[in-house]
Amino acid sequence: MEYNGVINGDSDILLKQMLDDGIKVDLVLTDPPYNLNKDFGNDSDKLPLKEFLDISRKRIALCRDLLKPQGSIIWFGIHH
Repeated sequence: MEYNGVINGDSDILLKQMLDDGIKVDLVLTDPPYNLNKDFGNDSDKLPLKEFLDISRKRIALCRDLLKPQGSIIWFGIHH
């Protein structure tokens, strides 16, 4: 199944749902929390380093699995 548009939502829910639905994409563009203890109204940016890295690895793998063979991921990050 292909989708032409922007999907905005909780990646921890949507990525798995999209995979279950058989969706494949050309591009994943994401700007996840950087774990810098910023207040986003939840604790998503205040995780222990190991937990942050584990979650990031899982999200990257899910994004990879959504890609078409020639697809790309743009994962915004910082230098720290």
